[in-house]
Amino acid sequence: MSWSTSPIVRPPDTSVPAIHNVPGIPMSKAVLIADLPEPAEFARRALIGDYTPICVHSFDDAIDAVTNSQFSLIICGLHFDESRMMELLWKVKQLPSYEVVPFLCIQTLEAHPETTDSVKTVHEALGAAGFVEIPDLDGNGASILRREVEGLIGK
Repeated sequence: MSWSTSPIVRPPDTSVPAIHNVPGIPMSKAVLIADLPEPAEFARRALIGDYTPICVHSFDDAIDAVTNSQFSLIICGLHFDESRMMELLWKVKQLPSYEVVPFLCIQTLEAHPETTDSVKTVHEALGAAGFVEIPDLDGNGASILRREVEGLIGK
């Protein structure tokens, strides 16, 4: 029989999230955007001014962000990190500090209709606040996203 000599790994302390230490960023304004670069930049531009959007493009970066900071809203795109939106939603909702934080699922790129239908069915069961299709990043997409965000966390 062999015994493992690996050190004990403890979860990071999230009792005082890092974003609390950033001067000038009210907690009600911090929004994590997890998506591919182009849709994430679209969402960042749509929210900048009234909110403090922080963009990530990988699952690991998203987990690192929610582990080390406290956001008032998470927005995640359907195609995030090779379609890991539902995995991120499930993982985030397991964290006690994020049980009541809204998680907004968005679709900004075309997807197979069965995929979209599946996501629409499953997102609520996993604890998402909503699923929004934003077909036009250049037209009224920004106003659609802002309206959803304002409805979830205010202005």
